[in-house]
Amino acid sequence: MKEIKDKLLIEKYSDSISSYVHLDNVSLQMFEFEKGELMIQPSFHFHSIYFLVKGSVNVYSIQADGRQFVTGVKKEIPILGDIEFVTKKKPHLFVEALENVVVLSIDTLRYEKELNEDVLFLHSVIHSCVDIIQSAQHEQNFMSLEEKVIAYMKYQCDDHILRRIEKTSEILHCSRRQLQRVLHELVEKDILTKLSKGVYYFKK
Repeated sequence: MKEIKDKLLIEKYSDSISSYVHLDNVSLQMFEFEKGELMIQPSFHFHSIYFLVKGSVNVYSIQADGRQFVTGVKKEIPILGDIEFVTKKKPHLFVEALENVVVLSIDTLRYEKELNEDVLFLHSVIHSCVDIIQSAQHEQNFMSLEEKVIAYMKYQCDDHILRRIEKTSEILHCSRRQLQRVLHELVEKDILTKLSKGVYYFKK
C-alpha cells in the first residue's frame, strides 16, 4: 500500500463519491494497492472506510480445511469497511486486490461523529449492507451443509460453540439427522471438537 498525495487527483476522484458521503464533513486520503495485496484481513483492526474508485477486489473467507470461499467480487464504487464501522468489530473476511486498486479513504476514528450524523453516508452504508446480505444469501444456496455448519459456527455462534442441535437444524434448514451426520464427520476431520452431548466447538 502506498499513499497518493496528488491533490488534483484526489479532487478528481472525489467527484465520483460525492453521492455517497458529504465531503465537506471529512478529509480524504488516497491509497494504491498492488495486484494480490491484502487490503483488509481478519484479526486486524480496520478503522477506515474505503471507496473503491479504480480496480476490482476479491472478497473471501478461508474455510476450516484451508479452502478459499469467495463471497464476491467488487468493482467501482462499492464501500469497504462499512460493516466494521457499524459493528465496531474486527473484519471477518479477506479483501484482496485483483489488479492495481485505488481507494479514497476516510479515517473512521477521527470522523466517527461526522459520519454518524451524515444521513447521505448512512443511507449508503444501509444499501451496501443490504447488498452484502443478499449476496451472502445467494451464495449460501450453493453451499454444502458442511460449509453452512462451519460458517454458522464461525460467524454466529458465541465462542464458536454450537449448543442446540434442534434449533440449529431449523436455522440451517436441514433435518436433525443430517446435521448430526455432518457434525460427526467434522469431528472425524478434526475441524470440530465434541465437548459434550449436543455441544460442539469449532477449532478455528
